[in-house]
Amino acid sequence: MTDDALCDAPPPAGLDAVLRRMIAAREAALGAAHEHIASRNRRIDELDTALTTTHDALTTTQAALDQTRTALANARRTLEAEIRHIVERNQRIAELDAEIAARDQRIETLEDQFARLRRLADELVWPDGPRALRAVLPLARLVRQVIRR
Repeated sequence: MTDDALCDAPPPAGLDAVLRRMIAAREAALGAAHEHIASRNRRIDELDTALTTTHDALTTTQAALDQTRTALANARRTLEAEIRHIVERNQRIAELDAEIAARDQRIETLEDQFARLRRLADELVWPDGPRALRAVLPLARLVRQVIRR
């Protein structure tokens, strides 16, 4: 028998049915595997979409955090400038308070001097008026001339 004769010969009746069942089972298993692969691909696509959505949300959140960080840095600089201004103002107020205290002390001193001068002026009232002074002045000139000689 030649090879062509073997190929042309009909297969045994039982073997043909077994092979057909095996092929059908393999095709069913292959179909199930294809369906399983398609299901996994759909799940991967869903996860990829969820991952993209999460990434976009994180990017948006990061941008918002960067804006907040910038705003906080600006607010900090503003607060530091205001603190410096307040410190300078407080120093100026302390200087003015010291100046006011010095002036108050000076006023007290001047009031004391004024009171003494007022008492002295009250004591220097001459009932005779300027005549007594005119009488004393020539005597003072005479004493001065004597002392010089």
